[in-house]
Amino acid sequence: MRELYRGKGNTIRTHSVNYCIEELKSLKERFPSIGVFDIRDETFTIRNIKWIREFCERYKKEIGIRFKCLAEPASMSSESMSEEKMRLLVDAGLTDIIIGIQSGSDRVNFEIFNRFITQEQLLKCARVANKFSDKLAVMYDLITTNPYETPEDIMDTIKLLMKIPPPFYLSVNNLIYFEGTPLYKQALKDGYIKSEKDSLLIRDGMVSFNLKNKFPTYLTGSMISAVDAARENVAKPIYHSMPVSFKLWYDKVRYHA
Repeated sequence: MRELYRGKGNTIRTHSVNYCIEELKSLKERFPSIGVFDIRDETFTIRNIKWIREFCERYKKEIGIRFKCLAEPASMSSESMSEEKMRLLVDAGLTDIIIGIQSGSDRVNFEIFNRFITQEQLLKCARVANKFSDKLAVMYDLITTNPYETPEDIMDTIKLLMKIPPPFYLSVNNLIYFEGTPLYKQALKDGYIKSEKDSLLIRDGMVSFNLKNKFPTYLTGSMISAVDAARENVAKPIYHSMPVSFKLWYDKVRYHA
């Protein structure tokens, strides 16, 4: 990001509160069945307290439905300021938040991902989020299948997770190489990926195909939504109710351990 936007102004830019609220109002009016907004801004909580306060006040009055958002630990590690932000967001309707850990190893975050976030910052953020656990579901993102990760790095992640106050959920994701990034170039050089096809970016041809073939595209989307609903409302509750012995057996089968 720093390289892409070097000389082009501030790296972190944001719309005004008014713009965001008007956009959400427009979506709510256009799709009246919407019951939740999932705000996929990776740095939603990095905005200053003045912006957050104004947004929450207007969202509660003018939108009035629950919402989800993403956060990163660095902007949530100042406990007094972070707690005020979290209190405002929860009061406005925040029910779910996803916080990116990516790795519990400071070495991996600093040297591989160029994410200057420490374990201590993550733990401060986790303690703030945990204060609202009666109203807020917290999920932490991890990146796995990283060829640059050592066994020691993996143990650092496990140890960090053991320090995070429960309850929380984990979202475990495979490492994706985004074309043009330093990590993509390094993986290409080291032979971990062979070409741009391994980056998994959406190509122009895929977008054109979806636009020209709306029925199969919408049908596929509906099927995915149905599977997601079944997973969240049926499979997960059943899994969470099972004894630990079953979960251990399931993980061994699933991951061929």
